Amino acid sequence: MQSTAISIADRVEARRAKRCNRSKISQRKYRANQKASNTQLVEDVRELEMNNLRLEARLSVLHERQGVSQCIASIKEYLQLFEHGYNPRGGDVGHTNRQEAFVHKFVTPNVDYNGKIGVDYLLDQWATYYALFESFRIEWTTIQVLTVDEHAIVLETTVFMHVLVTDTSVCALFPRLAQHRADLADKLVGTKLTVPLRALFTHDAHTHQVTRVQATASVAVALVKHLNSVEEASEALLGALLDDNLLLELQHQHTP
Repeated sequence: MQSTAISIADRVEARRAKRCNRSKISQRKYRANQKASNTQLVEDVRELEMNNLRLEARLSVLHERQGVSQCIASIKEYLQLFEHGYNPRGGDVGHTNRQEAFVHKFVTPNVDYNGKIGVDYLLDQWATYYALFESFRIEWTTIQVLTVDEHAIVLETTVFMHVLVTDTSVCALFPRLAQHRADLADKLVGTKLTVPLRALFTHDAHTHQVTRVQATASVAVALVKHLNSVEEASEALLGALLDDNLLLELQHQHTP
């Protein structure tokens, strides 16, 4: 009986040792496979990075041939010239003349600005912005390439418009507030408002002149940030003429 018990115990121990040995072998195989997999992954990532660099280099060369850098430079110059607005009725006459001369080179005569046509309309918009606020400043942050083909080069620009709001601004842009919500109007008057803008410039691929400008303003974002209240911002936007189309309805209004 004792011999039988020992024999059974030996067999159990042998099976346990065998399982343990198989487990060790499996673990070694798993670690080896995992190491090989990780090594291959690192190599694949490195290869992808190199391919991306090669593609970016080719794209950069292609963009240079098509004049993308020239278009970017012209947008920068445009925004710098109009950094503090456009005042055709006074101020630095020489600077105003430079602005007008540049715009006539920068855009085509029938440039499309948010659905309206012509250089005069574009300049009228700038004059409106300047007249409506006590101070006005444009700050561009990024210029990115969206599309490039044989016909057009489309660039996206992100901009911040910093303005000082006055009674005149509120009466012109938020007429309902001026009449019915003097408390909200008072919260806006005398404050600096920062409005995020996004503009798409479509350039002719051959002349590099701008044929179309699509500009939108995040007015709601600016008001929520300033008023610190979604409800008050929504109230302010009711009947407002300052909208995401960048004051398109104000070009015929006369500001005192």
